[in-house]
Parts: sequence; structure tokens; C-alpha cells
Amino acid sequence: MEDTLQIGDHLLVEKITFGPIIPRMAGMKNKVHLRMLGLRDIKRGDIIFQAGAAETATAADLAKALPGGLFLAVDAATGALAASAAAEKTDDAEHPELGCLGWVMTAEAYRGRQLGKAVSLAAMHHLAKHGYQKFALKTDDWRLPAVNMYLKLGWKPWLYDDDMPARWQTLCQTLQFDNRNLITFNRDLQPCLS
Repeated sequence: MEDTLQIGDHLLVEKITFGPIIPRMAGMKNKVHLRMLGLRDIKRGDIIFQAGAAETATAADLAKALPGGLFLAVDAATGALAASAAAEKTDDAEHPELGCLGWVMTAEAYRGRQLGKAVSLAAMHHLAKHGYQKFALKTDDWRLPAVNMYLKLGWKPWLYDDDMPARWQTLCQTLQFDNRNLITFNRDLQPCLS
């Protein structure tokens, strides 16, 4: 693929693959709609455009998404991608029972409107609909707004590396989050009190 594209080549980006608009959720005051990608599975060699994301997605990354499991919040007026989340299959061989929440992002211009929450909830419902009873996600310590949202959605820390209890303690202090009665999960996904 890289050998065939030349500077100055034109690419046609079709948006039909983004699928149907999902009606606005109750309480959403802005003109942002959810769209569902799922007309077909992503195939090797597909070119994926993800406007507004900090990272670039490869077909292999997006192929982990369950069918119909990529949720996009698109600005109805401009067509700009406002937020995204994906319901994914796990790549953790030790825990194949996990469904994963991935590709959660909100474009800077749309932050503070609960769009990350909306697309995350849509992806979580999609995971449950596909029979997953346990979900996982990965994030970074410095993504404070995201971690705060995950806590409000009921997510619990999975302390699978030795340094994670101390990192989590620091994160709770930074977020001013009371973790005295917070349930966490150890490497084997067994609940314990932090």
C-alpha cells in the first residue's frame, strides 16, 4: 500500500460505511448524533480515516471491534468527529472472557458535553448484548478527565502490575477521589478492597 500511494494522489473517502444515525439520547442538548459503524467488517488492506484522533488507527486495531461495535458522535452541522468508543474483543490471552472498551476519545472542541460518556455507554451496552459479563479498558495515568469519567461510570481498577497500587493511590489523591472503600481487582480478576 505505501509503495502505491504517491504525493498528489487523490483519495475518495466514502462515509456510507459509518452507518445509520442513532437518535439523540434523552437529555442531550447539543446537535450531536451517534452514528454506528457496522455495515461490514474491516478487512486487511482497508484504509481507515479517523479524523480528529491523536493516534492513527490501523485496520488491525479496528478489526478488534465487534461487528457494529464502533460508536461515533458526529457533529450534525459540520460532520466533524466529536467522540468515539469501541466495543472490542480482547487480545489478552490470559483473559479471553473480557470484552474491552477501546478507542475512547473526545475531540477538544467537544469536551465537557458528556459525549465520551455517551459513546462509552453505547459500547458497554454493545459488549453486554454480545454476552460479555466482564469488561476491561486501558488508559494512562495522565488522562485525568477520562479516569474520572470511568470512575463515575462504575469502573474499578485492575491492578495487574506490581507498581499499580502506588500509582492508583497517587491518582486518587490527584483526583481527590475517596478510595477508602473502593473495590479493586488483582491480577487474577479477584475483587479486593484497596
